Amino acid sequence: MLRKKLAGSTVACAMLFNTLLAVPFGVTAAETKFEFEDGTQTGSATVLSEQKGFSGTGYVFLQDNADTISVTVTVPETGMYELNIGYAAIYGDKIQGLEINGANQGNVSFAEGKTFEEVKFGTVKLEKGDNTVTIVGSWGWTLFDYVSIAPAEIAKLECSNKLCDPKASAEAQGLMNYMATVYGDYIVSGQQEIYANGHGGNFEWEFDYLLDLTGKSPAIRGFDFMNYNSLYGWDDGTTDRVIDWVNEKGGIATASWHINVPKEIEGYSVGDKVDWGNATYSNQTTFSPSKILSDPESIEAKYFDNAVELLAAELTKLQDADVPLLFRPFHEAEGSGGETGSWFWWGKDGSATYKALWKLLYEKLTEEYGLHNLIWEFNSYTYANSKNWYPGDEYVDIIGYDKYNGAANKPNESPISSTFFNLVDMYGGSGKMVALTECDTVPAIDAMLEEGAYWSYFCPWYEGENGSPLFLTEYNNADTLKKLYQSEAVITLDELPDYKTYEYTGEEFVPEPTTPTEPTDPPKPTEPPKEGHAKLTEETGYVQIVFPEAVGEAVYLVVDLGDEISYANGGLGGGVEIGGEYYWVNTPWEATKSGAVKVDMTKPLNVTLGTEVVEDEEIIAKAIELIQKQTTFQGQIWWADIDGEAANVGDVTITDAYLLTAAEGPTVDPSDDVAYGDADDNGKVDILDIIVLNKALLGSGSLSDQGAKNADVDKDGKPSTADSLMIMKFLVKLIDKLPYESNN
Repeated sequence: MLRKKLAGSTVACAMLFNTLLAVPFGVTAAETKFEFEDGTQTGSATVLSEQKGFSGTGYVFLQDNADTISVTVTVPETGMYELNIGYAAIYGDKIQGLEINGANQGNVSFAEGKTFEEVKFGTVKLEKGDNTVTIVGSWGWTLFDYVSIAPAEIAKLECSNKLCDPKASAEAQGLMNYMATVYGDYIVSGQQEIYANGHGGNFEWEFDYLLDLTGKSPAIRGFDFMNYNSLYGWDDGTTDRVIDWVNEKGGIATASWHINVPKEIEGYSVGDKVDWGNATYSNQTTFSPSKILSDPESIEAKYFDNAVELLAAELTKLQDADVPLLFRPFHEAEGSGGETGSWFWWGKDGSATYKALWKLLYEKLTEEYGLHNLIWEFNSYTYANSKNWYPGDEYVDIIGYDKYNGAANKPNESPISSTFFNLVDMYGGSGKMVALTECDTVPAIDAMLEEGAYWSYFCPWYEGENGSPLFLTEYNNADTLKKLYQSEAVITLDELPDYKTYEYTGEEFVPEPTTPTEPTDPPKPTEPPKEGHAKLTEETGYVQIVFPEAVGEAVYLVVDLGDEISYANGGLGGGVEIGGEYYWVNTPWEATKSGAVKVDMTKPLNVTLGTEVVEDEEIIAKAIELIQKQTTFQGQIWWADIDGEAANVGDVTITDAYLLTAAEGPTVDPSDDVAYGDADDNGKVDILDIIVLNKALLGSGSLSDQGAKNADVDKDGKPSTADSLMIMKFLVKLIDKLPYESNN
């Protein structure tokens, strides 16, 4: 299969990229300056001339956020140009946005200085004739002098297939060999999966969408090990899905680690459970990462050790299954720039602490836990201080960049080649590949090829819900996705080789669609799961319950009260996201004997945010609506007693959970001995039960043996008018349930 190449054919693992001519600016005849004072300004941006050292007739003071300054840049031919900006950041380090012809190109960092100097923005594509270069105020308070451009020269950069872990597994080395071989000639497709509970627990939503739209599936699937924590965590099936994706579907796996910490560390002890709302991976926490390094007896250090232990247990399962992983922990550490701009707790104490934390994680996983199936990915920016955050070549294999520069229904399809080539310039000397590890809008394939921005792979974030960004459907054009996935320059799932054993030869890789081979040994027959029944996993203090589909208005739990328990209750809890906040919905259940109990998902006991009970009726209504679309829950047992005396809740167990579909019969569990109130024994409680019961009491009718049992609602040993009245109150909703109702 022939592939389109950048500037003709390239050698394997040779990256064509754009760089400056090897002569100083001001000497090169091809360089051209365009003065900002000759352009246009908005807001309070003002042309001044007080600060000495500027070129031309003055400079522009960009003061406020969202103010803009623009200059028209004219070039004789369409092509790639090196763009530089003359500035003076006399008020300290600043970061501003930059647009080329209206397309957001990301942010530019301007280091503090008392005189005018020049910052290299990077390589950009300019069209023949006039182009508009715009600086958009973000931090403001910067003096801007000019834009200078020069034709970019094409040079080669060799990437390396060497892994930082000298004991890397054969599978990890095989994957690295493959990624190094295709780098610079092809771009590998990827997609992040949604978290647990998203799309009603359908982890395949994004992948089904892409397959239906493009006819292709991504080669790389993004995962996250965030829910394996000791705060609120549970096994959300991530590890099993990684193994299935790699070993059964032949894909490549990448994973981040949004590890949560307590919002308030004071009073917390390792192992304590906290509500979802009291855990965070943001910088809004009293958790101090520097204490992990300085005080081994601190709660921070002990919690970190525990978190790494939980992570290592899952990564060990991958290693045992011969699964290599592109591992991206502690991502986006620098955040919005500098030493104090981090969005996450792992960067809140600055770059020195961050690098030490990265190295500690690397040493723990590779040396203490013996994990050698990892390819280590580091997220970088191109700010003035970004290199300060780099842990070092001996701890990093691939450089990643996370691009979020689009808007809803305004996709930004720029390949941000300036950012790509800046990263290549920063890290390529040591042979590091550069990948688009997260993005909102995928870059247009034609633009990537024309500008030479051969990102190793791209990986859009998942489709949001409940007010979160809709990255696939609103931040991306459907036609762009189709063209991208169907391009000969993009590798999809069907074109991946057996990369675990891939050898690095230096020869060009030519992908061909592969046909899955039949397994050597036929799979052992397994008993199919019962339709509508959930998967149950025992956890400390609760049972993890994952239903095969959205639960709707009701689910059934099968509980075992043992030989002595006469009453027990508990809850079915699940989380929902509303307006960026995570709420917990507790729906109660009660049982007076072993068997199936109905959980009415329309009537939760409460909705909580952290430890606070929500009173807002609109939020409660939204939470009830959303919880019925979920599949994953925690089943809990709150109370048990023996004839009114407290008993050990450990004697009560949840043994099954299922959805009662129409195919399974009536609205009560037919396996149960007694369906209270069902006097005519037809599987449901309605007005006919009152008629049948009253006729029997008047002597004009009779009850079957089972109907008589069912009609004895108050359990006094015989059907009576009191039972009839109780059933009537239940039907007209004067009472919420029958006193001894088990499954209605």
